[in-house]
Amino acid sequence: MKAMHITVIAPYEGLQKTVKRVIQQQKQMKYELYLADLQEAIPIIEKVDDKTDLYISRGGTAKIIKAHTSKQVVEIPISGYDILRTLLLIQDEKDGAEIIAFENISSDFYEISQLLGIEVPITSIESENEVEKAVIRAKESGRRVIIGDTVTNQIAQRYGVEGILITSGEESVKQAFEQAETIRQVHHFYDEENQLYKVLAKEIEEPYFIVEEKEIRFKSDTLKKLEKKENLGMMLQALFELNEYEYNQELRHILYSNGKPYQIYVQPLKEKLNHSIVYIRSMEKVIPSFCRWFQTDGLSLPLVLGTDIVLENHFNEVVEKEGPILITSVEGSGERCITEAILANQWAIECDLNKEVDIDLLFSTQMPLFLLHLDQLLPSKQLEIVEAANQYANPVVFFCESQIELRVFEGRVFELPTLSKRLQHDLSFIRAFISRANSRYGKQVIGIKNTSSEIQELSHRHSLVSFRDLIFREIERADSPHILLQVDRAEQEKEGFIHLDLTKSLDEMESEIIQKVLEDEGFNQSKTAKRLNINRTTVWRKLK
Repeated sequence: MKAMHITVIAPYEGLQKTVKRVIQQQKQMKYELYLADLQEAIPIIEKVDDKTDLYISRGGTAKIIKAHTSKQVVEIPISGYDILRTLLLIQDEKDGAEIIAFENISSDFYEISQLLGIEVPITSIESENEVEKAVIRAKESGRRVIIGDTVTNQIAQRYGVEGILITSGEESVKQAFEQAETIRQVHHFYDEENQLYKVLAKEIEEPYFIVEEKEIRFKSDTLKKLEKKENLGMMLQALFELNEYEYNQELRHILYSNGKPYQIYVQPLKEKLNHSIVYIRSMEKVIPSFCRWFQTDGLSLPLVLGTDIVLENHFNEVVEKEGPILITSVEGSGERCITEAILANQWAIECDLNKEVDIDLLFSTQMPLFLLHLDQLLPSKQLEIVEAANQYANPVVFFCESQIELRVFEGRVFELPTLSKRLQHDLSFIRAFISRANSRYGKQVIGIKNTSSEIQELSHRHSLVSFRDLIFREIERADSPHILLQVDRAEQEKEGFIHLDLTKSLDEMESEIIQKVLEDEGFNQSKTAKRLNINRTTVWRKLK
C-alpha cells in the first residue's frame, strides 16, 4: 500500500513535541513536522503543497490551511478531556477569566462549561485580526486571565494579562492520526482510478474538467495552468446557467473570460450517468485555417451613416430583424464598421467564401461570422450557405460587391453608398477624417485645396477607407493649414517603407507599423504575424 505524505503544522511548541511522540507509533505514513501559527503557515503550504497528500493542524491554523490548499486538512480536535483540564485549571479564577477562541473551539467550551456549572465568559472570533480588540475589551472589563489559542496568549501577554493556552493532549493527536489513516485507506482504494486521472491530466494537452451535475470533480493540469492566467470562474458559472446545458448530449458554446472568447465543448461520459468532460478551447486553436479574426476598418458608425436620415433609418430597421444580413457596396465603403455594429462584438471571424471552405466546420465554430464574396458562388451553393446561416445560433453578416438573387434576404439587405454617391449630399466625413488625422499627427490642417471636380474624380478611384488613408498620408507630411490630395506614384512604388513620426511613443509607432502591414496583407492577422515574426495574439494585443 502506497505511503501517504502528511504535513503537520503545530501552532505551539508543546503540540509539536506531542506530535513527535505519536509519530513514532505510525508506520504507513511519511511526515514533515513544522512549528507555525496562523499566517505563519502560509509560506510552508506554498513550499510543500505539491508533495503533500494531507495536512494535520489545529484551531485557527487549520482554518487558514483549508483556505490556502485544495488538499484535505485533518484538524486535531480540542477533546472533552482538553476542555475539562482547562476549565478545572481556571475554576478558582473563573470570575476573572475569559475564553477568547475561534468558534470551532469556543462552542465546545460553552457546552462543557454549562454541564459543569462553571460560568466563564466566552468570546468567539472568526479571524486573528479580531483577537487584539477582544483582548483589550477583556482587560478593560477587569479580566485577569485569558484562555485561548497561541495568538491569543501572545497578545494577552503583550497587554499584561495572564494567558492560558488551550492545549491538545496525546489522545487528541492520536485521534487526528487515526482519521488520517482512514483517509489513507480510502485513498488506496481509489488509487488506480486516481492514477488514471493523473495520467489523463498530463497526457491530454487540451484544458478540460470533469463535471457531475454542475459540480466540478476533476481538473486537468493544463486547465490549472490556464486558471493562473485567466479568471475562468464567471465563465464556468455562465456555462452551468445555460438553459440548453444537458448531461446526455453534446454541446458547443462560446463563452467569454475577461472579454476573450473560448469554445466550450461538453461531451457526456456514457459510462458515468450525469458526468461530462468539458473542454475549454482557445478560439485561436478552433478557428479553421480558411478563416481569420474579423478586423474592423477603424471607421465609426456615425461617420459611415453620415447625415443621411433615410440610410440611418434603414440601418436601424435591418438590425432589428432576425436572421443573416447582407451588406452590398464597393469594398472599403464602411462594411466592416457596419458589421461590427451589427455583431455588437469585436470577437468574430471572417471567411472568404470564394476560397476552399468546409461549411460544416465553419458553422461549428459558433462564433459571429463575417462572410465575403457569396455573390461569386453558384446559386445552389449560395442557397446552401444562407440556409445554414438561418439555422445558426449566432449573428451572420454577408458582404457582396454585387446584388444576389436570393429572396431569403428580403428586408435584411443594407446597401452602403459609394464614395462618389456620398459626395453628392454629404461632405462631413472629410472634416471628420481631417480632425482625426490632426489628432494623430499633431497637425492643424483645416481644409483641402482640391476643387470639387478633382475631389469627385478622386472619389471614382477610391473607397471611403482608401480616401481616409489618402487624407491621413497628406496630413502626416503637411506643413500648411491646407492639403492637396493627389496620388503620389513615386511614394506608392516604395513598397516596404513607412514614414514614422519619431516624436510618438514606441507603442504608438509599433501600432502604426502593425496597422500598415495588416492593411498590406488584406487584414489577414496570420500573414501579418508571420511577416513581422510575432504571434497573432501579439498582433491583436498591440492593436487594442
